[in-house]
Amino acid sequence: MTALLVYLRTGTDAEQAGAKRAWYCAHLPLRVDRSPAYAPGGKRDLALDESRDVMDEWRETLQRLVM
Repeated sequence: MTALLVYLRTGTDAEQAGAKRAWYCAHLPLRVDRSPAYAPGGKRDLALDESRDVMDEWRETLQRLVM
C-alpha cells in the first residue's frame, strides 16, 4: 500500500490511475467475524496501525490532487 501511495504522489497519469485501481483491490479491512484479532484474547497485529497511517496519507494525497 505504501508503494501505491508513492505512485499516486509521483507517478504519471497512467501510473496514478493504476495505483487507484490497485488500491481498491488491495484494501481489505478486517471484519469482526473473520479476524482472530477480535476473538476473546486475540492479539492485534501492530501492522494494522501502520496501515491506518498509510490510508490517512492516501486520503490526504487524493484531496490535494482533486483541488
